Amino acid sequence: MENYSQLVALSVIHTAREYGYLDGPLTVIEKLADLEKDLFIAILKQIKIHLQREQRTELSAEEIISLYTFILAKAAEAVSNSIGKNDYELDLAGMLDGKIPFYSDPALENFCHKSLFPAEFARGFHEFYSHYGEALAKEGVQPVLILAESLKWTWRIAIHICYGILEKNGRNK
Repeated sequence: MENYSQLVALSVIHTAREYGYLDGPLTVIEKLADLEKDLFIAILKQIKIHLQREQRTELSAEEIISLYTFILAKAAEAVSNSIGKNDYELDLAGMLDGKIPFYSDPALENFCHKSLFPAEFARGFHEFYSHYGEALAKEGVQPVLILAESLKWTWRIAIHICYGILEKNGRNK
C-alpha cells in the first residue's frame, strides 16, 4: 500500500460511479485547479488547529460529514464564481460544524440543499477507512492525510457535478 493516494482516489471515484455522479471523464476548470491547492492547505491547517484546541487526535463522524458538506458547498460557490468570472475568496466558516454559509447559482444551491452527496461520500470514506485504515496506520500514514485525499477527489467530482448542472441549465457559457 505504498501509494495510498491512488487507493483513496479509486475509492472516491468508485463512490461517485456507484451513486451516479460520474459516468465519464472529470471536467477540469483550470482556474479552480489552482484554488484546490490553497483550499486543502487551509483545510489541513484548520483541522490541525481544531484538534489541538479540542485536545483530540481524530475528528468526529459529525465533523467528517460536515467536511464533505463543506466541500460540496464550496465547489458550488467556486463554480458559480468561475462561470460568472468573479473572484473567489475562500471562507472556511462552518467547515466542521455543518453551518456553512455559501452563495452560488440557485440551481447549485438547490442541489446542495437536497442532495445526499455529502453523506454518500462520507459513507464511502468510512468504508474505505474501515477496510484500509489499520494497514495504512501501520505504514505511518496519518488518518487526516487519508481524509484530505478523499476530500480532494470529492472536491474534483463536486466541481464536475456543479459544472454539469450549470451546463444543463445553459448557465456556463
